[in-house]
Amino acid sequence: MAVHLKRYVCSLSTIRENKKTRKNVNLRFYTAGKKLYEVPYYTDRLVSIYKERNIPVHIDIRVKGIDSLTKQVYFERTEVNEHGNVVTTFKEDYDFLHFTPPMSAPDFVRNAGLSWSEGELAREGWVMTNQETLVHEKYPNIISLGDCAGIPTSKTSAAIRAQVPVAARNLIALMEGKQPVKKYNGYAACPIITEYGRVLLCEFDYNKEPTPTFPFSMLNMKKEQRSAWLLKTHILKPLYFNGMLKGYA
Repeated sequence: MAVHLKRYVCSLSTIRENKKTRKNVNLRFYTAGKKLYEVPYYTDRLVSIYKERNIPVHIDIRVKGIDSLTKQVYFERTEVNEHGNVVTTFKEDYDFLHFTPPMSAPDFVRNAGLSWSEGELAREGWVMTNQETLVHEKYPNIISLGDCAGIPTSKTSAAIRAQVPVAARNLIALMEGKQPVKKYNGYAACPIITEYGRVLLCEFDYNKEPTPTFPFSMLNMKKEQRSAWLLKTHILKPLYFNGMLKGYA
């Protein structure tokens, strides 16, 4: 969650010194996560970008309320000390607020008895899915993938694209009375735009290890690449709409 203060609002990719707009913007980034990014291979570069652009990062903080009339957002921070959990609250003023709300599985999934009953994935009602075969852990005639699947990976189109062949092969195997043997390794990709013409392409698996695909495996993907920008702006969109949605990719 990011709070943007003062009068001008721009994304990280468009606040450029040569446009002389950066000095007009005071950016602050708040996240409920324990760190800025969960994949160590890419984290150092992201941290350095925030430092270079003077954007403070506040971790382990949740939004508890937003007053749009007074333009104030209320936060809650939980800290652990020798006396246990200490909860503190505070508020910030804002001119523009970009807020990502908590996510969960749809009610028809949560109420169908398909969700995890314990563990980190239970609270949001994600489907009780085997992270490798994508077969339901309780009902072997159900396969789950995509946004509803209770597996420890990012819910991105790249992840779904890697899951579809696994789900299809294992579904056919189950229909033929065979064991599902096709496995998904948790591949996901997040193309992060850091400036105009540059993208930090984060590709990783369940173990949060980098898994760059060709031709990016030949480049230093710890840093932004122009080729990743071309992928983001010219390839991914037609691939999604003309390929994935039609079942071709």
